[in-house]
Amino acid sequence: GSEMCIRDRKNQAADVDAKGLPRLAFVFVQKLTTRLWLLTLWTLVVWGGRVRNILSDPVLSTPEQAWRLGLASFFVALAVIGLLVLVGWKNTHPTFAQRFAAGFSLWTMALWIVRGGGILFATHDAAFKIVHTVLALGSIGLALLVYQAERQLAASAR
Repeated sequence: GSEMCIRDRKNQAADVDAKGLPRLAFVFVQKLTTRLWLLTLWTLVVWGGRVRNILSDPVLSTPEQAWRLGLASFFVALAVIGLLVLVGWKNTHPTFAQRFAAGFSLWTMALWIVRGGGILFATHDAAFKIVHTVLALGSIGLALLVYQAERQLAASAR
């Protein structure tokens, strides 16, 4: 009787962390955080480099430059928001952080599926296609990992 109650309380206590978060959810939060760091830093490098390339390209016309800068700036902004989420908003605004991670990953996958396909079938040289295929696969892969961790966290909360 009483020994069973004590054992049950110990098992229940072992299933939550110091903040009362279920251990399984904590594992998913950690997984999501790690993966979001990777996607965020990758995005800053890829799209920050793209901004640099656009600004240093003397061949681009102003409209071409504006469109390309707009797209690159959008992803740099997502990465900056990702940094803000990771350095504090995930603690003060966990619902926003989780929804942001899902949106960030979905936008990344959508863009690279469309853009990557466009690049592969366009008349670019092989080196350009290889570099952009690597960028696309890296971005899609990291985004898929973020989305998977976000879905696992959402499912653990139900």
